[in-house]
Amino acid sequence: MGPGPVSATPSNLFEVGPSGCAPRGVLAKLLAEEPACALDFDACRAAPVVAGGTPLASEELDALEALVSWGDGGFTVRCVADGPRFLFQMAIKGLAYSGAKDRLASLLALADPAALPKVGENVRRLLAEAFVWLDDPRAGPALAALVALPVGNPDFKPAALFALARLGDAAAVPACEAALAEDAERLGAACAHYLAAVRPEGALATLEKAATRHPEAVARALPAFGADAAPLLRRLAQSGDLRVRVAAQVSLVEVGDDTYLGSLTAALQAPERLRRERLERYKKAAKRLKKKKARQKKRRRRGRDMAPVIRAAPRPSKALIKEMAALEQAARVALECGRITRSDVADRLDRALWQAARAEYELRWRAHTNALLGLAQRGDTAAIARLGEVLAGATDPLREALLEGIGALWLEVDAPGDHRGRGVVAAPALLPVLASLADEAETFAQRQLALRAMLAVRTASAPRGAPLAP
Repeated sequence: MGPGPVSATPSNLFEVGPSGCAPRGVLAKLLAEEPACALDFDACRAAPVVAGGTPLASEELDALEALVSWGDGGFTVRCVADGPRFLFQMAIKGLAYSGAKDRLASLLALADPAALPKVGENVRRLLAEAFVWLDDPRAGPALAALVALPVGNPDFKPAALFALARLGDAAAVPACEAALAEDAERLGAACAHYLAAVRPEGALATLEKAATRHPEAVARALPAFGADAAPLLRRLAQSGDLRVRVAAQVSLVEVGDDTYLGSLTAALQAPERLRRERLERYKKAAKRLKKKKARQKKRRRRGRDMAPVIRAAPRPSKALIKEMAALEQAARVALECGRITRSDVADRLDRALWQAARAEYELRWRAHTNALLGLAQRGDTAAIARLGEVLAGATDPLREALLEGIGALWLEVDAPGDHRGRGVVAAPALLPVLASLADEAETFAQRQLALRAMLAVRTASAPRGAPLAP
């Protein structure tokens, strides 16, 4: 633990008056000119800088650690306003964003199994995410306690499971096996990811049973078991659900089965081929229409045809419907392919992804955008540079999709699979662009997406267990 509780006391952080607690000293400086900072660290001016890897100053960390140590009780009962309670939650984020491993003890005290049942939902979620960003094995018991906590709303548990998976800590295996056996819908994908990461004895059999209820998540998790998972993946690859089918086919390629490699690369190339065919059909149709109009005009001049000139009218096209379906499949395949790490298929896969990434559709942007994300997730430096350029000029909903693909929803492993590839682009070069997006965000939700992406990139780029701050 740092020196916080000794050097930062209520008297030098707050001035208690009849209307509430006014911050003073270093805390007042941290909150200066940004009142919303007291409610959420994401609103603080320092948040993008800290999320990018520059920790708060030592005296600021002292103040935040003191707030965490005081919690909801103690001196705060003297305050009329409820600001300090939110400051307590803000402080948890501030310590985590700063990568302050030397302050971990104050966070672990909040996650003590005896105290957890009394901790509110928001604090549980903040603690679970803080332990992801801090990436410290000492948090293992606290994370296991969070997963095992019997609650009606388990929204914080996927983050706790993700942190345990990164640490390789098998403490939550019994809780996950029970959750999968009980068909715990909201934890199914998170538990599949976790069991694949720690691979306890019997994990493959457990996931095989869970595949009927969570087929997409299981298909994504199975490559961790190598060729042993191939039979189950082949069954899932025949699914009528596009999401499940593509996830399983990509996983088969990852475990060394190239049965679907050709169809996956063809799916990436199909939209551009179909578009060229459509444009060629339009050209031929335009020529036929021009000739028809000329004949009618000639007949009209001769008085033999008083019918109006035929004009082109839009009508449903089976070919266009087929093209839209191909775009949907290409979008799904593109981002899933970010999970493939095999070097022997890299050239073939990258060529197909680049072909999809360059085939831009004005209104249907997911296919080429996901192809760019898939390449970036695979570590393609040119794609990462291009991604930064696109991000800098993007507007919603494209910007939101890019941030999710880069890693803003990295913790939510039970979320819908639209953004799921590896789930993160481990490219520190993107941090300045993301910081600018956070600073210039028009809404708080947009700012949070950018900050979450920064933290995911930074965490994934650091060696396991290494400090996140320089």
